[in-house]
Formats: sequence, C-alpha cells, structure tokens
Amino acid sequence: MAGKTTCRSTICSAFYSGKHCPFSSFQQLLNNHSIQGNSIPTCYSAALRILQTPGILNEVRAELSSINYSSLSPAEHTQIIPSQVPLLRAIWWENLRDAQTAMTIREVPPTTTMRGCTLPVGSVVTIPGALVHRNPTIHPEPATFRPKRFLAKQLGGDGQNPSIGVKAFGGG
Repeated sequence: MAGKTTCRSTICSAFYSGKHCPFSSFQQLLNNHSIQGNSIPTCYSAALRILQTPGILNEVRAELSSINYSSLSPAEHTQIIPSQVPLLRAIWWENLRDAQTAMTIREVPPTTTMRGCTLPVGSVVTIPGALVHRNPTIHPEPATFRPKRFLAKQLGGDGQNPSIGVKAFGGG
C-alpha cells in the first residue's frame, strides 16, 4: 500500500499546481518519493491517462483543491491519500485494470472440482489478468478508459468494486 500511496501523492504533486509538469520533473518526483519497481511504470501510465483523458485533469485538480492539498505537508499527504481523493483512487484502479497484464499462478493444494473439471492435487492453475480486465461482462466497455467505473455511485460513478475484477501485479 505504501507504494500506491506515495505514487498517488506524486501524481497529486505533479498536477495540482496547474502548471505543465515535464517528464524530467515527474521523474524527480518519483525519485523524491522513493518510488521503485513496478510502481514506476504504473505511475507514468496513470499520469499519462490523466493528461490524455479529456476533462480528467481539471477534475483531479478540483478534488485536490477541495481538500486543501497545497497546504498539506508531505507527511499529511499519506494520511489523506487515498481516503479523501476518491477520483484519484478510481483513476489508479482503472489504470491498473487497463494497463496490467499480470498472470497469477497457483498450485492446487487439495484435489478440486470446478464446473465438472477435476484438478488433481499439484496441478498448476493460471489466471490471466488481461482476460479478466478485458471481460465486458465484468467491465462494460473494457477498451475505454473510464475511471468513474470505480467511483462510488453517490459520487457519480458506477460503484464497481475493484477487488472483484482487477487482478493487479499477479496477486503476490
């Protein structure tokens, strides 16, 4: 969770000011927040999505303004993110859904039967994240970047629970 929080804080810092943030500055923000590993491409991808999706940058800025983001210290950023920035949290989940193609691989501990198919103990099962993420039954319009699918209904979103249909980073 720490990687997600600092990445979101970095994105907030990059876009709150209302000024253009060149990638060299964004890279410096990533370095300053000690963001490493698979969080780096995820942060870049989320930042690009914010920039290329019409209207979303202004919505992110409005959300940050509503919580007085500019007056908070970096330590306070980790306390408010993600709880007080639901749109940014929805963007993060939608970015993970759209960009991650991780595959979860598990060994079947006891013999298991699913849908009439028996998997003997020791069998290897894979869950390809991309197939789940692109499934229109789970995610309507899967080819469209729609962060509001993960925003609560009372906030104008679809209210979709990301834990049901987003398999990010292979599941550990």
